[in-house]
Amino acid sequence: MPLEPYIATERRQSAKAREILNLPFNRSRSNVHSQNGEDGIIRYLLDRLPPIPQWFIEFGAWDGRHLSNCAALAEQGWSGLFIEADPDKHTLLTANYAGLPRVICHNAKVASAGASSLDSLVQSCGLPLEVGLLSIDIDGNDYHVWRGTELVRPSIVLIEFNQTIPADVVYVQPDDPQEAFGSSLAALTDLAAEKGYRLAAATEWNVFFVLETLCEAAELRTYYPEDVKTPEFELRLFYGTNGRCVTTGLRNLIWHNVSFAEDALQILPPDLIAHPEGQTPAYYQALVARRAELKDTDREHPPMATLDRPKGSPL
Repeated sequence: MPLEPYIATERRQSAKAREILNLPFNRSRSNVHSQNGEDGIIRYLLDRLPPIPQWFIEFGAWDGRHLSNCAALAEQGWSGLFIEADPDKHTLLTANYAGLPRVICHNAKVASAGASSLDSLVQSCGLPLEVGLLSIDIDGNDYHVWRGTELVRPSIVLIEFNQTIPADVVYVQPDDPQEAFGSSLAALTDLAAEKGYRLAAATEWNVFFVLETLCEAAELRTYYPEDVKTPEFELRLFYGTNGRCVTTGLRNLIWHNVSFAEDALQILPPDLIAHPEGQTPAYYQALVARRAELKDTDREHPPMATLDRPKGSPL
């Protein structure tokens, strides 16, 4: 396999990463409690937007400090609501904010609808619906929880996306908290547009959306997903006329820290990796068997081998 395409790809990705890191919001990155510079980006946005409510909501909040996107705001005098589903983490959360009545700690699992939706939880607590910053980080169902939020109206939404999905792919995981897959940046950007928000910044894991009216009032620079997303966690797969799959990018399941070889992604066994034209009847029989194993029942778009195959072949 020639090395040049890989080098060229790496160069393009490095150039793109440098371009993204030089964007104004990225130059403002810093951490007080956040993971990837979100605290600094929040300050960058607050310094440029008209005044917004000094009221935050964050879930899952963990202990309210560890990798928190709102702990720094609480330390700066904001009021807020931390929501954490895990009882042990909620105990730590409550201890960390004991004696600070302007910060409320709630033990609940936020759902996309019903009594556990964000709208219902906020109303049941008798809290304001106008929010300065909403931070959503629940490792999967983030999209659906925000989609189901209609009454709570944040000025800024900070929400996690699946960073392994390329910027041009619209993918929404099923509305199931147990799925824990995550949705793409492009899908969240489409949802944001429907709700009247624009993409204002992003880190490796989180994206910031700001109300369109505020962006216009502040003349804030906004972006498309491909403007702000780096490809460092992506794996791209392509294949040849011989059926061999080739990859470029990160071959590692980052949340599990499991690396894998390109051979693990091959769809065809080695004896079937060949151009399908002009093969023996035994080859076609084996290919049909492999298709059956993969439960490929879609005959609307037949493989090219079926368009010009030897007479009498089983395909």
